[in-house]
Amino acid sequence: MSLILNENSDNPIKLQQVNVTILFLNFLQKEIFRMERHKAIFLFLCIIGITLGFAVVAFSEPTYVGASKCKICHLFEYKSWQQTKHATAFDLLKDDEKKDEKCIKCHITGSVENPGVQCEACHGAGSDFKTKNIMMDPEKRKAAGLIEKPDMKVCTKCHTPEGNPNFKEFKFEERVKDPKGIHEHKKTE
Repeated sequence: MSLILNENSDNPIKLQQVNVTILFLNFLQKEIFRMERHKAIFLFLCIIGITLGFAVVAFSEPTYVGASKCKICHLFEYKSWQQTKHATAFDLLKDDEKKDEKCIKCHITGSVENPGVQCEACHGAGSDFKTKNIMMDPEKRKAAGLIEKPDMKVCTKCHTPEGNPNFKEFKFEERVKDPKGIHEHKKTE
């Protein structure tokens, strides 16, 4: 049985969960026909509940975990980020702007519990790649949604004149070289 769930989905973990669920349902469908009616109905309702649970897990969007989780393993980058304008982006807003969705969408990361332009604003929501097991494997972390090297498209989601009365010209190449523009990167040997 083939099933196209999301043409843009390239996450093998989520597709594998769906394949296991389909195999399980096919097996149970055969078993239901051998049962008494009331037991079969009960089992069918249980299967629907389990399937919906799998669907919620398999197709839920990743969530933001916050810079405090990232700093556990990336302390050097975290301390550097704290010195950037991104870290204090929410504080730059006036009180009325802090309530304006058009303003806060670029001055928080996911929710007001994550003020400022935190790690995940550039690297993607971390719930699917936050574990050491995934982060240590380049293929797994990419499949889980980590954006290792954000490009200009990531930046210009917010650094744009549309809806931004305080817009200043954005020069991507200059900004990524400026340690006050983005965090510094630990030198690897």
